[in-house]
Amino acid sequence: MRGLISEFLVQNQIILQNQFSVTGYKSQQVEIVSNSKSAKEWYRLDNAAIIFSLITSPSIPSVFRVSVTMQDRVHLGNITKALHSILPRFPYFRVSLKKGIFWYYLEENLELPEISAEAGDPCQYIPVYTGCLPFRLIIYYNRIMIEFNHALTDGAGSTIFMNSLVSEYLELQGKSIEEFDGRFLPDTPVDFEEYEDAFKRHYNPEVPKIPTYSSAFQLPFPPNTEGKYYITTAIINVDDLKQVTHTHNLTITEFLVSIYLYTLQEIYYQLPSKYQDSKPIRVSIPVNLRNLLPSRTLRNFSLHVMVGLDPRMGVYSLEEIFHKVHHSMQSELTEKFILTQIKRNVGGEMNPMMRITPRILKDIFGTFVYQRYGERQFTGSLTNPGLINLPDSLSQEIDRYEFYPSPNRIRKVSIAMSGYNGKIYLNVGRVCDENYVERIFFTKLTEMGIPVRIETNYS
Repeated sequence: MRGLISEFLVQNQIILQNQFSVTGYKSQQVEIVSNSKSAKEWYRLDNAAIIFSLITSPSIPSVFRVSVTMQDRVHLGNITKALHSILPRFPYFRVSLKKGIFWYYLEENLELPEISAEAGDPCQYIPVYTGCLPFRLIIYYNRIMIEFNHALTDGAGSTIFMNSLVSEYLELQGKSIEEFDGRFLPDTPVDFEEYEDAFKRHYNPEVPKIPTYSSAFQLPFPPNTEGKYYITTAIINVDDLKQVTHTHNLTITEFLVSIYLYTLQEIYYQLPSKYQDSKPIRVSIPVNLRNLLPSRTLRNFSLHVMVGLDPRMGVYSLEEIFHKVHHSMQSELTEKFILTQIKRNVGGEMNPMMRITPRILKDIFGTFVYQRYGERQFTGSLTNPGLINLPDSLSQEIDRYEFYPSPNRIRKVSIAMSGYNGKIYLNVGRVCDENYVERIFFTKLTEMGIPVRIETNYS
């Protein structure tokens, strides 16, 4: 796709395909690309990536981090070779975000990514509109960190990329790492399902749309004027946590979401009355839909379930919060409920008026719509990519496996957790100076008999 005329023709063919096809669209896309030997391969954005492409900016970076801490210091030469070896196996990650007439899209970018040292705060803006790759690799002593713009992938896709990279690196270091489900080998064939839009695959126009949530209570703390992103990490033994969660018949996620809601409620009632606006205190929990609906995609395939408290009903005891969280999550973590969310999101993308609206107008309204009908619907979020299971040959080389949430200037504080080698890593990221969430959250855990070890990226 070279030149304005070529881009215009391709984009109009995209629109025609979108209007008449929901399934099978990728084969048509390949035909368009193959019509010109000079054209670069391109990929449509998945449904979630469309939103991230419209809102990404220095103030909304939409960047998250996956990090592994190795047993030994990382060899720069071999990690570079490993990256160059494994990257062609992920052609749908070797792309740049491009501006079309009606939508953004991903275009092949064969440049080799630079490897940088840790400098400044994590999860900072990646200038995706300048033609660069939408991810970065960072090395710091014995840590390997990859930061992704969310338009590219989610936690599940990033984990497979990291597993493949680290396995390749260790083999260059002379280790023997066996094949396993969460690893892709160089030079193996790429399956279409790896880059499908799984939202469209499971879109059913016949199911009802989910009602829109009202705005939620927001922490009234101003973002740090210096743009700092504070990370506090709590390290907890899984066995210590399970002793308490089993007592209350909760999963680990349900328990931690409950403590988060309890924390936010404590902050709410400690604030001056002018900040107590009676809006719901609500936590969003991103869900990996691959556990509910069949898909092998490495692109985005997650949605949120919401759990909230209504301050107009008075103060909730911790036991009441446990009960509410358990039953709310059990009722929403179902295929039928998730399909209603997919209907709402994909239905908006497929609206005829939305299709023909120029991208420049989508840019203008995208951030407003996202903040009003997305971010402002919940007070905080707790992301759980799940338990990381690795074969012994790999796990004995990796000390820690963690995720960092993307900084957000609306909800101020976000949490990402991961389970690895008998430990839970809770990373609390905040853009404000006030550390009330961390203090109340971790104090409550210790009061309940759960030992917590704390680390921070600030003094």
